[in-house]
Amino acid sequence: MIDVGDPTTPTEIGFFEIPGSTTVAVAVDDGHAYVAHYAGLEIVDVSVPSALLGVGGLGGLGVSDVAVADGIAYLATWPHGLAVADVSNLAEPEIIGVWQDVWEHGGRGVRVSGDRVYLAEGAGGIAVFRVCTCLFTDDFESGDTNAWSAVSP
Repeated sequence: MIDVGDPTTPTEIGFFEIPGSTTVAVAVDDGHAYVAHYAGLEIVDVSVPSALLGVGGLGGLGVSDVAVADGIAYLATWPHGLAVADVSNLAEPEIIGVWQDVWEHGGRGVRVSGDRVYLAEGAGGIAVFRVCTCLFTDDFESGDTNAWSAVSP
C-alpha cells in the first residue's frame, strides 16, 4: 500500500505478500483488494492500510485478471476462459460458474460494465456475457435465455 498524498514522495505504508506466485492484477471493492495471481485469487482487507490482512482466496486457477461487482468476482483464467465466484462470504469464496474458452487462448482481461461482462481472449477476440449467476461448470446456462449467444440464419 503506497501513500501518494504527496506525489513527489510516495511512501509505503502497508504490505501484503502473496508467496509463491506472480501477482498480475488487482480490483478493489468495499475495502477489499481482490488480487489475481497465476495460482489463484487472494482477498485482502485494505481498510487499515498499515495492517493489510488476508481474509480468503481461491487456489487452483491461473487468474490473469479480476473484476468485482455486487458480491461476484469475474476471473479471467488461463488456459480456461472465465470463472465466476461468489465472494459474498469473503472467507470462503466459491466458484459458481465456468465458461471454457472455445478458442483455447484463455482469458486475458475482464471488465464489468452495467449488466455486461467483457472477456478479452488474446488471439481469440472478445466474449461478451450478460451478468448472471446462472453459468454452470458444464458450460450450459439456465434461466434467462437472453444471456445465450444468438446466431442469425
